[in-house]
Amino acid sequence: MSHLSQASLAGILEIANDAVISIDDRHRITVFNQGAVKIFGYHANEVLGQPLNLLLPTSVAERHTRHVDDFGQAADCSRRMGSRSEIIGRRKDGTEFPAEASISKLDLNGQTVMTAILRDITERKRAEENLRHLASIVEASDDAIIATTPDLVIVSWNPGAEKMYGYTTEEVWGRPIGFLVPPECEHEIPVIREAAQRGDCLKQYETVRMRKDGRRVHVSLSISCHRDASGRITGFSGIARDITERKRAEERLHDLRMALEAAVEGIARVDRRGRYLSVNAPYAAMVGYSVEELIAMDCSRTAHLEDRERLTEAYRKMRNAGKVEVEARAVRKDGSVMHKQVVMIRTDEQGEFAGYYCFIKDITGRKQVEEQIAASLREKELLLKEIHHRVKNNLQLISSLLNLQAAQIHDERVLAMFKESQNRIRAVAFVHEKLYQSRDLARIDLAEYIRSLANHLLDSYDVGPDAVVVGIHVDDVPLDLDTAIPCCLIINELVSNMLKHAFVGGRTGRVRVDLGPCAGNRHSLVVSDNGVGFPATIDFRTTTSLGLQLVCALVEQLAGTIELERNGGTTWKITFKGLKGN
Repeated sequence: MSHLSQASLAGILEIANDAVISIDDRHRITVFNQGAVKIFGYHANEVLGQPLNLLLPTSVAERHTRHVDDFGQAADCSRRMGSRSEIIGRRKDGTEFPAEASISKLDLNGQTVMTAILRDITERKRAEENLRHLASIVEASDDAIIATTPDLVIVSWNPGAEKMYGYTTEEVWGRPIGFLVPPECEHEIPVIREAAQRGDCLKQYETVRMRKDGRRVHVSLSISCHRDASGRITGFSGIARDITERKRAEERLHDLRMALEAAVEGIARVDRRGRYLSVNAPYAAMVGYSVEELIAMDCSRTAHLEDRERLTEAYRKMRNAGKVEVEARAVRKDGSVMHKQVVMIRTDEQGEFAGYYCFIKDITGRKQVEEQIAASLREKELLLKEIHHRVKNNLQLISSLLNLQAAQIHDERVLAMFKESQNRIRAVAFVHEKLYQSRDLARIDLAEYIRSLANHLLDSYDVGPDAVVVGIHVDDVPLDLDTAIPCCLIINELVSNMLKHAFVGGRTGRVRVDLGPCAGNRHSLVVSDNGVGFPATIDFRTTTSLGLQLVCALVEQLAGTIELERNGGTTWKITFKGLKGN
């Protein structure tokens, strides 16, 4: 080889980026070019004459030495670049790196010289790993990831695209991408291509695409353009995300918002700190603010000061029970007061209290009507009480007139008749007196009434409390006027009859009156004594006694039943209907 050729070869070795390393038959380094210096970090004078294992990790040094020995004894003199094998090199700083090498051997004057050309492939390995990582992401992604040529012919189609559009890779490979675009969106293709060609990165462009079965899919597209080193377009890649469910949710939300705005009732959403997050127009109109003024306002500003404690208690119940209903007053922007009915419903996010919805109805008109009705009822109650009072006074006047008339009568029989009439009038007067004193004009509590009536009868018949003891046992059975008067007249007649006939000859004893509820929405009235007993020869249903005739007529008026028992005295058992719905 000429000196010129040797010089040229030496120059080539020095400027080569690959490492060129030669070793003798004892595996000692004889050539170490600048490419090797850059890759391994040693200067040439640090490695020349040193064993090749200096450049290899300890873990592979022995195996690599055997490999070189085997190659030295092999018949072939070189291995082409295409036959490279990957090895691991070790730099001066101890770090290891992947390398690709080819090796050749040459006999010079009886000595075998082997030369290796080695290339650091760390960056290529890193790029390959990144590429594999990206490929695994593409394969695992639920998004449709598609690559095309500059003419929009599909050259890559991931499983996400198969799932989204329903086509397999074999069905779409090599086809123009336009078949995914529905007719109503065909105008988008040139616009999107021109934008990508200009270098505009299309991000999250929302549109519609068509599946294999013809169904439309709402997608969010991101498209980028690929260029080579000269700037020439080499293709396009796009990512499509299925946003169909989101679009449906947005449509439902839009419909809900339209419904809320169209609602007659006020609707407000309040956060956990008591501030309005959203309100509809009807609620804003109720309180006289604009929607914008209410957003972020503390909801207590619209509450009446005197009702805040009630609303606070309702808030506590809503947090515990999830829902509560309350009536309160609100203060409008102009200071006027409105009555409202509020339903509070709790809302949670990730299991934590996030606030609540309020559904508000303006009941100011209803409250005004209720107040008018209440005022009217109070006036009528006062009027009715006055009527009962005057009826009672008139009955007492009649009783007094009878008493004056009785003073002129000397016939004992006629005088007794006058007294019985007076007692009946007094019994009715007592009813009107109790109604006048009652808070509920529709119902009469008979317990106190019967005691007053019994005491009056004892006085009327001049029976001392030691001679006859009257026991009253009345349950809570309030009666209306139409039932109370007949019932009281029955008690008056039966107790009067017992005081006159059951304890003759100075006999002592007791009278008992029991009134209480019984089965079938009925009441039971039992009047009994332990006197001499009702005569067995008298049929109370056909007797000529005016008092018993009156009792039977009044029981019939009450749609009741009456029974008589004569064991150990006299017992009258009467049942009659109670109040409706009682």
